[in-house]
Amino acid sequence: MIKRSSAPAVLTIGLVLACVAGLAACVEVAVLDQGAVEADAGRMIETRQVESSLLPRAAAVLATVAPAGSTLGGDPEAAAETMLDDPSFTAAFAGAIGAVSRHVLEGETGPIELDPTLVHTAAVATISAVDPSAAGLGAGDPGPTVALDSDAVPSLNGTAAAVRFIGSVAGILGLILIVTGIALSEQRIRAFARLGRWIAGTGVFVLFAFWLVPEFVLPFIGGWTEVAGVVISSGSVFLLPGLVLVAVGFALNFSANRLVALGREHTLSVVPKAPMRRTTADDKNWRNTA
Repeated sequence: MIKRSSAPAVLTIGLVLACVAGLAACVEVAVLDQGAVEADAGRMIETRQVESSLLPRAAAVLATVAPAGSTLGGDPEAAAETMLDDPSFTAAFAGAIGAVSRHVLEGETGPIELDPTLVHTAAVATISAVDPSAAGLGAGDPGPTVALDSDAVPSLNGTAAAVRFIGSVAGILGLILIVTGIALSEQRIRAFARLGRWIAGTGVFVLFAFWLVPEFVLPFIGGWTEVAGVVISSGSVFLLPGLVLVAVGFALNFSANRLVALGREHTLSVVPKAPMRRTTADDKNWRNTA
């Protein structure tokens, strides 16, 4: 049997477990969801690290696919940048990013290559756009493949399942302990106020760790940290939930504190007051009698 005196500790443990479950959910959405990672492909290509890595590969494909005598608009580097912006190339890169995710989380092996058909389609569209003399260039057979370095990809097989399991267990236990802690509390309204503060604090942490830092801090650092910021922020998907948590937490805390204040005012209003004794002439002359 849990004693009422242990209610604050039970509530605290429940709140901590709930925060762990929320963190696991954020990690799953941002990093472990293959669809979300693939959806970030366009933003990844725009980062300096990925762009500098793909430009030589795109230029090599353009040089192979372009007809003899084509100048690629007189600026092959600009043509390669145009190719990286092509929707077909973005789709091919998204597929390769999905393969990277499977290598990391599912232990998949083998080379990681961009879809050669999509890459060739992007090359043909780019050449036709930058070089009017090659506007009639046919689709033809797929050109050279564009491969990503799979040797540097770590293997974290089983991580996704572990995070989901930990998040689920922490969430269930946290909810049970929070309800138990509030039910056993001798001052339930204050317990709700505390719950509101934790909810607001969780929202602030989500905004800081999954939106503010990835969107505005990591890009200044550059390199692969900028790419990591793209993955973590997931297109600012955490901005609205973070703001909602902060608003709900502050509203719950304010409402609970207001109820506590109203209860205190009501208690003071019904407390009997001692009657005031009238001042007599002897009271007025008391100072002069010493």
